[in-house]
Amino acid sequence: MMSTIIFISFDCIQAWWYNFQPMRKPIKKIIFSALILLILLIIYPPLSYKKLSNNNPLNNNIVKGVFHVHSNFSDGKGDIEEITGAAEANKLDFVILTDHGEPNLKCAGSTAFYNNVLLIGGSEFSLDCGHLASAGFDIQKYRFPKEPQEAINDMNRYNGFSFISHPFDNKIPWTDWDIKDFTGIEVLSSYSSARRIGILKLIAFPFRYILNHEYSLLSSLDYPLKNLEVWDSFNKKGKYMGIYALDAHAKIPLTKKISLNFPSYRSMFSVLNIYVKTDNSLSTDPSNSANTIIDSIKNGRYFNVIEGIAPANGFDIVYRSSDGRDHETGKIISDINGIIRIDLPFNFPVRVKIIKNGEQFSIKRFDPSSKAEIRINGPGVYRCEIFADKGKFRNLPWIATNPFFIGIEDITTEEKVDIFETQPVFQKTDPFIIENNNSSEGKITYERSVQGEDITILDYVLNGRSGDKDYWVSLAARQDIDLSGYKGIRFESRSSETMRYWLEVRTGSGKSGSWYRHSFLSTPEWGTIVIPFSKLIMISGDKENKNIYIEKIRSIFISLNSSVVNFPETKGRIEIKKFSSYK
Repeated sequence: MMSTIIFISFDCIQAWWYNFQPMRKPIKKIIFSALILLILLIIYPPLSYKKLSNNNPLNNNIVKGVFHVHSNFSDGKGDIEEITGAAEANKLDFVILTDHGEPNLKCAGSTAFYNNVLLIGGSEFSLDCGHLASAGFDIQKYRFPKEPQEAINDMNRYNGFSFISHPFDNKIPWTDWDIKDFTGIEVLSSYSSARRIGILKLIAFPFRYILNHEYSLLSSLDYPLKNLEVWDSFNKKGKYMGIYALDAHAKIPLTKKISLNFPSYRSMFSVLNIYVKTDNSLSTDPSNSANTIIDSIKNGRYFNVIEGIAPANGFDIVYRSSDGRDHETGKIISDINGIIRIDLPFNFPVRVKIIKNGEQFSIKRFDPSSKAEIRINGPGVYRCEIFADKGKFRNLPWIATNPFFIGIEDITTEEKVDIFETQPVFQKTDPFIIENNNSSEGKITYERSVQGEDITILDYVLNGRSGDKDYWVSLAARQDIDLSGYKGIRFESRSSETMRYWLEVRTGSGKSGSWYRHSFLSTPEWGTIVIPFSKLIMISGDKENKNIYIEKIRSIFISLNSSVVNFPETKGRIEIKKFSSYK
């Protein structure tokens, strides 16, 4: 095939050469030589590239897989059979599927063994500030919220993990850096990296892909300095993991209807892998096996590998404390008098870089088949990058581990809002009316508690059976309200079951009006809800001016609608009391 491509290229150039007679011979020779050189520059590197060999067996306590894959459940090309078949061809143990949705119910419910590969269903959530890739969560009656911190809190509440997707992507970057308590960040994203390559690499990419898909995909990667810096900065205030992500779609969209069907799943699965440590081998029960892998990922018991450079079979890293015990990555360790021990059983040299608190702590070259021991010098967050010190891609982080948190306290912070003064938002005890679409129903009642508190009760039946794309039930207070000088809304709620609802605020009138909202979680126990005006998201209005004019509020809603629930027929009750604004 290679010789055919070269002969066709040469014949095309030769035909152009003889048909272009007016040009002087010296100039023609220069152009002809330049074209030949260009072709050689394109085809020689992929033809000559061969990944480094590693014949070590995979450690018994490690399973190997890929993270962040899309199927035809959303915008990916292939179905489950094609994806798991590609994974089996690459001798992978698992694939974490993350199709778009809130969640994507088909994808989230797809966990099972196919083609001797464990498919773990998850979702990639489109939030107000970017994308969040997740798996392991329990499916609820309501959709996960658009607000990033609320979504992360729900992931934690329902046993899932959450990774910030392609944080510096040039189309869909992450923009809210005030979040906390998520699992980690995609420190290398294959698809996002490919979108940043220069024009020359872009032109050469399809030709090189035909010749050697591993080389072409590796050429689209670069050292992810910005991602790593953000990861390190988060680890100064918490405990966060880093992961290599494919974001594999098995196609390149040209228009809404036309796509190029490459790079394939099989080729992408050979480039970036994660090696997950487990206490036991995977069972035949897909749910139990998925939970085993999810728990290890949440706890940082894995390392990332650019598989296209070489497999990392045999690699291991532990922190050996002064009492002789070995600790895995992701752990908080009190002993600060130990050493980091690294097994490097490879037949090529490597460079080992240790990063402490975001700064280079040490870097050293090791000969083939070595063991490294690095003594630490005090408390800190220590992580490791391994570089294959041979070949073209020696400056890519071949292996990236999660940190050891040595001598670091477990940081758990609870967000608090200082409230100095409140006032009731409404003068009347019955400010609300019911508003709903034709197929939904709502009933409002007012009661007084034994403590003398006024309680507003909404019983609802949300129904989308009529085919309405939008269906809703709302407690609507339509009146002019001036909340100048106040910071937000505070109230207490409880509901017949755990459910998300909207607090909605509309300001102005006519074309100058704007519509804002923020979701909140209500449970069967009374709980306090605090929503700052600064957290309200504009969903319609003057996009150039997102300031909320709290002195010109014309209506407030407590609502449940089709953008919150997962199922079109939902009924229940919510109770509200102490609805006030706060300073």
